[in-house]
Amino acid sequence: MPGTRAGGERRRAPRLGVLKRAKIVAGDAIFDCVVLNSGERGARVRVAQPVVPPERVELHFAGGGVFPARRRWVRGLEIGLEFVGEATLRREAAELAWVAYEALRDGRLQEAMQRLCAVRFFDDEALREAAEAAEAACARLEALLRERAQRRHP
Repeated sequence: MPGTRAGGERRRAPRLGVLKRAKIVAGDAIFDCVVLNSGERGARVRVAQPVVPPERVELHFAGGGVFPARRRWVRGLEIGLEFVGEATLRREAAELAWVAYEALRDGRLQEAMQRLCAVRFFDDEALREAAEAAEAACARLEALLRERAQRRHP
């Protein structure tokens, strides 16, 4: 079958298994859920009681990320969602992101990292990976500079 990958996988983008608290929001209706897996194109969630949400919903992650989504399927307590648009941050999360950005811009990497860790990187894997890479690069630079300085001034 075209588009089918090994093991029957038909997704165009891989998903990672996760267990994250979230909410499916559809107008005034809010359904608590647990995200079982997610990727850049969608997520599989589990709700506590059988429900069929409307076709268009938003998936609100606990870390502040909001993903517009389309319901693709419902099987018992599990719901498949396809992300259909740009992810945003809730207002309070966006304000925290701005504070972390300003700290980073002003050269305060540790403060920015602390703020990002406190909100679990807004549940954004790309942001988490970039922040961890920046922190590792800073630590490597610091170690190299210390090594060079110790050679010159024992």
